[in-house]
Parts: sequence; C-alpha cells; structure tokens
Amino acid sequence: MNNPSIFISYRIDDSLTEAGRLHQSLEAKLGAKQVFYDKICLEAGMKWDEVLEEKVGAAQIVLLLYKEGKKWLGVDDFGQRRIDKADDWVRREVLTGLSQGKTVIPVLINEAKLPPEGALPESLRPLLKCQSRPIRLAYWDDDLAALVVRLQDILGTVGGLQRKQQSTEKESFQAFTCDRTDQTDAFAHFGRAFTAAKAQFFYLYGHEYQAHKSFVARLAYEFESVPIAPESPDPPAIPHLNSALEAVPVVPKRPRKAKQIHLSIKESRDPQVYREILIRDLFVAFGLDPNEHHPIVSKNLQYVLQKSPKIKELNAADAVFLLAHVSHWTWDKDLTPAAARWFITEFCQGDLPANGPLLLFFFAFDYDETYDADVKDQVIAAVAQSDHVQSLPELGMVKKRDVGAWLAINQTLISSVQTRNEILKTHFSGEEFFMEDVEKTLDNIINKYKNQHTR
Repeated sequence: MNNPSIFISYRIDDSLTEAGRLHQSLEAKLGAKQVFYDKICLEAGMKWDEVLEEKVGAAQIVLLLYKEGKKWLGVDDFGQRRIDKADDWVRREVLTGLSQGKTVIPVLINEAKLPPEGALPESLRPLLKCQSRPIRLAYWDDDLAALVVRLQDILGTVGGLQRKQQSTEKESFQAFTCDRTDQTDAFAHFGRAFTAAKAQFFYLYGHEYQAHKSFVARLAYEFESVPIAPESPDPPAIPHLNSALEAVPVVPKRPRKAKQIHLSIKESRDPQVYREILIRDLFVAFGLDPNEHHPIVSKNLQYVLQKSPKIKELNAADAVFLLAHVSHWTWDKDLTPAAARWFITEFCQGDLPANGPLLLFFFAFDYDETYDADVKDQVIAAVAQSDHVQSLPELGMVKKRDVGAWLAINQTLISSVQTRNEILKTHFSGEEFFMEDVEKTLDNIINKYKNQHTR
C-alpha cells in the first residue's frame, strides 16, 4: 500500500459527506493515490488504527475538515468531549501533523469558524495559527481550484506530476508538430510588434478536435528553444520564428522561459457575474487565492502580475502563454465578446512591469458545426470588429503528407524507411485527420521508442 502525500482528517458526525467529495475531487485533480481517505483507502483485514497512524505520519499535508463546532468537538455517550480524549482519532491526527512539522490546513466548510482558543485542548491550540482554506458547497469548483493550487505549491507538483518529470512533457511535444505552418508563420509575423505592448492578444479557432491547447504549447516550447545569449555558437533550433523573437530583450547566459497558463471561460447569463467568473479563474490560474484579494473585479492585470507566485522568476526576456478556452457550448454572441472586450480594454490596461515577461493571450474558440453552424460565423464577426485581437488562421485538418513530413524529420525516433511507411499505411490510411487523433498515434510512437531505448 502506498503512502499518499495528503491525509484527510474529519469527524464522521461533522463532515463525512464533504470528506468523500473532497477525496474524489482531489484524486481527479492531483492524480490517483495522492490522497488518503479512510473510507476508500482502508481495505478489509487491515488494522485500521495502525494504518491511520502510519499514513498520517507519512503524509506531507493534513487537511482537517471542519463544519460545525458542536459536532466536531462533540461528546461521547458519557458526556465527555471527544477532542479531550487521548484516544480520539481526530485529536491524534491533528497532533501528529502539528508535532511532526507537517502542513496542517483547516478546510472550513461553508465559511465555518474554528473554535476559540479556550475551547481547544492546549496541545491543539497551534491549529489556530495554521492558514485555513474555505470550501463553500455552492462554489465548490472555484474554492477547490484555489486549494489545489496551494497543495501543488507545497508538494512541488504541477497537474499531479512532480516538477522533475516535466521534461517528459517536452519530449512528448514532438507529437504536436504536424502541420500548423500557416499559424506559426502568422504568429511570427505578428511577433514583430511584440515591443509595442507588454500584452498581446490572439484569436485561435478550429474544430474542437484540432488540439488548440497543443498548438499554444508548441509556440511556448519554440519560444524557449531559441537562444538569447548573443555569444551562443549554436544556431537557433527553430529558425522560422526568429522574426517573431528578434525584438525580445536579450539577457545573456540564460535560456528564455515560457510559462504556460490555461483557463476555461465558463458560462453565465449575467454580465457582471460573467466578469467575476473570468477574473476569479484568472487569479487561480496565476496561483492566487481569489478569496484573499477581494474584490477581485476592481483589480487589474498589473496587480495580478505583481502578486502571482507563478511568474516571479520571469523577466523581460521571458513570456507567459495564456490559453483562454471558449467552447461552442458556452459561447454567447453578446456576453462572450463583451466580456473579452472589457478584459482587454479595461482589466489589462495600465503600465505593466517593464522588467516583467511578455504576456501572450490566446482566446481559443472551438466549434462543432454539426451542433450549431452559426456559432463559428458569430465568433469570426466578433473578432473582425476588434482592434485589439490578432486572428490566426483556422486550425484545419492534418494532411497525410504532413504526417509523412513529421516522420521524415524525426528520423531519430523511426530510422527505418520501411517502418515509417508501415506507420503511414497502418495508422494513416486516409488523406486527412483531426490533430487530436494524430497526437494520440504519434504519442504512442514516441512512448514505444522511449520504452525500447530507456532503461
């Protein structure tokens, strides 16, 4: 049995339902086996007291769920408060976390308040100095996202993956390189104006199977691949983007850094609520807890950049690639363009830090004409009316020749001509494909190569 990094402590009478829901949510966000929850993780035949003691001792973080003081403090059948008893498991779990220097986070359900100091046993009073996090049932997803950001920061993880494993993501980047020449050429063309403003805005669109996120990831990786040290003897790895990057300030003896940030534009029928949701998600995406910066709508992009822990190591030679995904399911022909216009012309206005990174915002819209053929035209018309957003060519189908070109370029992965032809014949028998399907196939090829050549 593994030792999860996060231990959920709760009292059954107080927060059993919320504990189960939190476990399920955190597993989805941080990966399987990262979170210990006794109702799921204890198996038949185990000595539960020994297992609990072992798991809380091995965890890095103890999440203490708390909803109602009367129930959490509670009394047993003899009228004695459970929290005062040495064998009370909630008391033992919290004490272990505090005494062993673990990060103990009180998770307050529906903005509950922890008991006053005098109501707690003396050994548990340091709990009141631990930074708490709210989980409001009506805003579960938003509050959970802020909590996850905090947990990832403590654990040194991104999206459930250890930071040291991020190089694997860059190796898999090869799967994103088929076609897209028109889009990268257009990006390079617009890139000549990068010095005109610290924040640039782009519109990217295509069928929902055309892997918008992967394309932005490609641009970010290519940005990082171009050397900025003038004395570097090696030619740029991606020469076709030179024109887009010539204007970026040079900082010697350090590679460029590209931070990727993603958020999804959610649905609302109220303009004010729409803005609040957009900015709340932006705060979370930049590693900020919206509840600690209220009122967030009165803030601006400059404020976010100054406070964000995610970009504090970036300077003027670096860039942030932010993908704001808009689905045809949540598109509103009136509210969505209005919110984007407000975001660009008001929220993002002001003097951004001169020594801060370049900010590249991609409003990525995906459509499905079988669902609503009018949506695509509505989006194109809205973008055409904007003086602030540069439109990149539509992400189209990947042609068979593009896959063949990828296989030829990446001969380090598949050196045999016969093998490359077999791949084309077996996996790409048609003439054009959705990028999402191409990615899966190429990713399998890459993984197979790694398994054969990595021990």
